Formats: sequence, structure tokens, C-alpha cells
Amino acid sequence: MRNISTNFRISRVNSLLQEALARILQKHYREESTKITITRVTSSSDLHRISVHIGLIGDEAEQKQALRWLHKKKFDLRQHLNREVVLKFSPELHFVIDDAHLQEMKIVSILSEIENEITSEPIDSEGSVTS
Repeated sequence: MRNISTNFRISRVNSLLQEALARILQKHYREESTKITITRVTSSSDLHRISVHIGLIGDEAEQKQALRWLHKKKFDLRQHLNREVVLKFSPELHFVIDDAHLQEMKIVSILSEIENEITSEPIDSEGSVTS
């Protein structure tokens, strides 16, 4: 029972941290953070360290620049986060590029190609593909 309640508590804290970080970026760093999306937050079981999974828009150079900016602002973001979410410890922030959206786009592209191939093949009156 304790494990379930602990997992629920950590999950809830992760959600709160994600929402708070998104608000902080929007409020204090609107211009710099336009190409940054916080996709999820995962924290260690003791809540001393959190991994902030981010989606970045742009080419590879722009993504590296955004990641460098986040690392440079890590201390300021942590201070803002401590004001928004009261925890026993101030968690250490680690930023991780979440490439799930890239994988998603690749899957959608493949599915679109398949759909185009299927719709471009002539079909006879019985529903069979004619070559």
C-alpha cells in the first residue's frame, strides 16, 4: 500500500513541477522559451533531482542553443521553482531532450506515405487493386 501511495505522490509532484516550470518559462522568459516545450518531468524517489524532458523546435543548431540557454538559466529556474512549489528540498534540475515528438513525426510521415501509395493504386469495381 505504501508503494502505491508513494508512487502517486511522486507522480503528482512531477505534474506540479511540470506545470510550474511551464508557467515560469512563459512568465519570466517568454521570448527565449518560445521553442521549448516541457513534455514531462521525472524525479528521483527522494525528490532531490528532477529530469526535465523538453521538446525543442528548430534545427539541430537551434536546439543546441536552446539547451545551452536552459543550462545557463538553471539556477534562476530553480529559484523561481522554489517560490512556486514548496518542497522539503530544492531539487537539482537536469534537462533531457525528449525526442518522442520526432519519432511521432516520423511515424506520421511513414503512415502518410503508405496512405498515398494505397490511394494512388487503381481499384476496379469489385474493390480489387488493378495493376
